[in-house]
Amino acid sequence: MSSYSVGVIAVALGAVAYQSGGDPGVVVETLKGFASEDCTGSWPPEISCIARNVPITIGLIVLLVLFQVISILTAEKSEEQEAMYKQHYAKRHEVVEEYVKTLEESEDLESDELGTVDFKEMFVKTWDLTELSDRKQETMDDAVRWAWRLFQKEARIAIAKTREQKDLIYADGEKLGGLIEFRFKYLLGWTNRCSKYQPSKEEWKRIYALRREGWLLNTKLGLEAVSKAAKMVVLSGSDGLAWVAAQTVATTITASTSAWSMYYRAMLLDSLSKGGESFWEAVQAMVLVDLLCTMMVLVKDILSERGEAVIARNVQIRCFEAYTKRDLEWWRTMEREGRINDWLCYEIGYTLSDEVKKFLQTPQSFVRCVTSISTYAMIIYGASSSSLSMLLLAQFGAMFFNWVMSFFFGWLKRVANQSVVEDSEAQHWEQRLKPEYVRTYQSFARDHIEIQRFADELRTNRETEQREFVVKALQGPVDAIIEQASSVAQLDTTKGLVTSGTIGIAHANNLMDSADKVASGTQETWGLFKGFVDQAKPIAKVYDLCTLKSKIDPDVGLVPAERPKGHIQFKDVEFSYPRGGQVLKGASFEVKPGTTLGITGSAGCGKSTAMRLLERFYDVSGGQILLDGKDLKEYNPVWLRSQITVVAQEPKLVPMSIRQNLVFGCKKEPSLKEIEDALKAANIWDSIQDKEKFPKGLNTDISSQGTVSGGEKQRLAIARAILCDPAILVSESRCAQRASL
Repeated sequence: MSSYSVGVIAVALGAVAYQSGGDPGVVVETLKGFASEDCTGSWPPEISCIARNVPITIGLIVLLVLFQVISILTAEKSEEQEAMYKQHYAKRHEVVEEYVKTLEESEDLESDELGTVDFKEMFVKTWDLTELSDRKQETMDDAVRWAWRLFQKEARIAIAKTREQKDLIYADGEKLGGLIEFRFKYLLGWTNRCSKYQPSKEEWKRIYALRREGWLLNTKLGLEAVSKAAKMVVLSGSDGLAWVAAQTVATTITASTSAWSMYYRAMLLDSLSKGGESFWEAVQAMVLVDLLCTMMVLVKDILSERGEAVIARNVQIRCFEAYTKRDLEWWRTMEREGRINDWLCYEIGYTLSDEVKKFLQTPQSFVRCVTSISTYAMIIYGASSSSLSMLLLAQFGAMFFNWVMSFFFGWLKRVANQSVVEDSEAQHWEQRLKPEYVRTYQSFARDHIEIQRFADELRTNRETEQREFVVKALQGPVDAIIEQASSVAQLDTTKGLVTSGTIGIAHANNLMDSADKVASGTQETWGLFKGFVDQAKPIAKVYDLCTLKSKIDPDVGLVPAERPKGHIQFKDVEFSYPRGGQVLKGASFEVKPGTTLGITGSAGCGKSTAMRLLERFYDVSGGQILLDGKDLKEYNPVWLRSQITVVAQEPKLVPMSIRQNLVFGCKKEPSLKEIEDALKAANIWDSIQDKEKFPKGLNTDISSQGTVSGGEKQRLAIARAILCDPAILVSESRCAQRASL
């Protein structure tokens, strides 16, 4: 060992002794031990050096770690932090008390509709209280009591609506699953740990009965999800399933040959001491098996491209097609419930493909695991039948202790973080950096508040990270000790086989590796079994989407060969939006071909609604709408909309080029001359020639940030209507009347 290394160890041990308050003489003796002949005469040091000196060093390091752990967990808060803690303490209690007051005044627990405060809100606010180390017991008890009451009500509603399968928000079982699994477990823990309130015996019976009923229903939905996903795969790629089956065979062979490769490599190492033909035979076997394994992996990848990739692509196409067929009411419902967001396109275009491949690969992975487990077990059994049970006992014992310790350290992590109080409003500083809110924040001179919030959140995150680091630092050595104990037990098991000459050292090492593969394979198999339903759910949703019948089916109805005359009649039309009051009541009017009708009225009187009914985005609640003497419901909705062009008061332009927007609804591509004439008729041609605003002319992209003004959008919409040449033109804009249509 170099003098530099000895110096580093001396400094480290000196610091440890100082930090821990230990006897410096222990450090001196340790240094003398490291300087002895058996430590300095070779590198790495001899076993006697390690056995004599390392335990003392480890003990001193443990003292240092414990000192750091205690200092972090018992660190006192500054006056500023204490003041902020009291502020959060008061605010959280006030919010919960207001919620409880609202619930006591207005909540109807027998109703089948959600109240003003739902269970999720109460759950989050109760969670906020559990993070306080010295909470008001009365407030905590009230929060838990109402949380259990709302749980019972919403579990009853969720079970009923999930079973009916009529409500889109409950149909997939996600709401019910989150309620009876995740939130139930946390609320149960808080009740036992933080609250003196306990539901009555009858309430507990109802709670567990609801949870059991919900669990059974969700389990049934999970099995149905697997069935639906399988049907979706068959519908989307029956020709690719043969390739998937072939890929499964290739996967099985690959799993077996991988185990053989390890076995023959061990034989090769053991044959080094023998030499002769046995060495070259082992070399030949290892090389051939490795080559076979490599080739099978290549075959598996080729088959995947022919099978999985084709099926995944077909599912994506069917999914996109199904979305395009959904009616306007469906879209608004999903948007209102937060099911439609900016990630939708990414999910359809990319994520869904991966989900399909994962679903198809799960049975293959199951077969691979079973094959691998069997092969490795046979290798161990071939060497010694008694060794099989002992080696596996050591591996599974280590897995069990790791599982127990994971629960312990999870509990320790929760305890460590209990004194860290996060400001629920701290993340509002993110809004300050959004351009649309800059003026508002500056107007109220809130910058200093947001800076402080940002600093508070960073401090809170730092405290949390420190405590989580402490837990991980403690967990690492424990995991290492369990792993070492398992290794020692396996070495002791194979020792007799090696000393008796039954197997070589490399073969013994292979047996231990094989036992590890059996244990990890068993764990992976269980994980595959548990996760199979979750992997099926995204594809099952696509199946539900594809088989869902729209209220206004775009695939049925008359498709006349000729252009409609445009004779429109509203006869005693009544209409109410699904989540609103009645808009039209007994509306009647007629528009004959070649004539123009103007509809005027105050805001909300139903003018725009009448236009949506004419395009059949909704069906009337009563009365009739006729086109050329036939009810609108008799026509194909897609054909009907292709005959109508709407110039809206606030027209929507797609974020593409101006030219692409102009030809958006055209049945055939118009010429450049026709586009120019339409723009001139809409009185916007000269504006588009302005190279400062539209540098690329017709090829200038329209962005959502405001490339085009409101008036220009209107005129572009008019030009688009001219190019579409519709049988029926509907305008919500007065300026459209001035265009030469």
